[in-house]
Amino acid sequence: GDHVVLVFVPSCGDCRACKAGRPALCHRAAEVNGSGDLLHGEALLRTPAGERINHHLGVSAFADYAVVARESVVVIDDDVPDTVAAMFGCAVLTGMGAVLNTAAVTAGQSVAVFGLGAVGLSAVMAAALAGASSVIAIDPNTGKHGLALKCGATAVGTPEDAARLIAEATGDGVDTAVEAVGSARVIASCLEHVTRGGAVVSVGLPHPSAELTVPALQFAGAGKRLLGSYMGDAVPGRDIPLYLGYWREGKLPVELLHTDSRPLAEINEGLDALAAGHVVRRLFQA
Repeated sequence: GDHVVLVFVPSCGDCRACKAGRPALCHRAAEVNGSGDLLHGEALLRTPAGERINHHLGVSAFADYAVVARESVVVIDDDVPDTVAAMFGCAVLTGMGAVLNTAAVTAGQSVAVFGLGAVGLSAVMAAALAGASSVIAIDPNTGKHGLALKCGATAVGTPEDAARLIAEATGDGVDTAVEAVGSARVIASCLEHVTRGGAVVSVGLPHPSAELTVPALQFAGAGKRLLGSYMGDAVPGRDIPLYLGYWREGKLPVELLHTDSRPLAEINEGLDALAAGHVVRRLFQA
């Protein structure tokens, strides 16, 4: 009967990463998420003919019912609407965590976010929440620019505008650039857009075969950092209640991420619309 948020990385609590306070990097979870099993055992899903069906990231929520590990859920208050709660298990946790946990952005710093899907827009909200002096939002889809401004961006533009907007706001580069596209080319571009000592946070998931080639001297010579951020380096049991608190205070307008809701039967069309950039977050209801 509990109202819960599902998270896509369960934490075993006993591996090296979990003991270090980084459950998003749980070794056991990475193993079973890749194999399609559950945290405590093999996959439970079967077709009517008895053939195995993999669990997707331990969640498999595109279904009327789901079996998940207890470690894959965070209990929340009953009065949080489903349309709000659904944003916190992936998009908000990942985007906000990249800014607040991985980059540890503080008031007065400058941030650029490349890619304005739900994760990127959550990063924009987090930068604004942290008190960043400049929040520059970049996406080739100009239809998302107005939404980014509502989320807290101070400037918006296409990739062709990025260098100019960043120069106008900062002079020599932002303190933090968040890559929420999943492109090695964009990661390389972000490194050019951060100031000396700045950090690029890689949040998007490039194709496994993608390779990154950048001038090596940017690191030791300019002190730039390239930081990986999986699930926003989140501790879900800590961060989801914290972020919901920001939402209750009116500081985190996650409702802006909700494009619409559709029947579960329209899941294929919905994923096509997401891939095409026509929606930010479309929710499915059984």
